[in-house]
Formats: sequence, structure tokens, C-alpha cells
Amino acid sequence: MNISLPDSVGAYLEDQAAQAGLSLPEYVLRAALVASPEAVKAEDADARVRQWLKAEVNGTEAISQEAVARRKRELEDALLAGLESGPALPITPEFWKERQRILQERSAKRDGNEP
Repeated sequence: MNISLPDSVGAYLEDQAAQAGLSLPEYVLRAALVASPEAVKAEDADARVRQWLKAEVNGTEAISQEAVARRKRELEDALLAGLESGPALPITPEFWKERQRILQERSAKRDGNEP
């Protein structure tokens, strides 16, 4: 069976194959087709966390699976802390206007330009 893909998808598969150290982009597509949706989601999450960690070190270091797992735990802990921090606030245009006003005041105080 032959499948035609848009150039952008082909480029994406080539990039993913190169990042994974695979010789052919077809291997990326094959892995995605045979993997369970849960496994694909987990791999995608790991890849994103690895990308964030690489950005923090300017892409100069290899990122271990342990570092990825540690950062995922940190993110989960932060999300849970947010959920447990109290009742949710309604986020409205008025909320954002007030938030902007508060931040502008803080910035002015920091810069010595108090209103």
C-alpha cells in the first residue's frame, strides 16, 4: 500500500526520525500506527518535557529519562498544588483589566515611577 502525505507531514516525520536516531521516517509512522493511543500520548508528553529541558540548557546536554520523569513529577505537583489552593476564580475581561492595572502599578513602583 502506498500513502501520499503532504510535504509538511513528510518533513515532520523526517525531523522526528532524525531526533530519534532512526534511519527512515517510515519507522516513525509505523511506530505511531502500531502504538496504543495511550503510549503515543505518553511519548509525546515525554518529548515535550525533553524539549523544555533542552531549552533550559541551550540544547547542549543529553536529557536523561530520569530528568524527564523528575520534571513531569514537578509539573504534576505544581498542578495539584494549584488545584488545592482554593476555589477557582472566574476569569473575565474585568479580571484581566484589574490584573493589568496591578502589574502596571508594580512595574511603576519597581522602576521608581509611582503614579
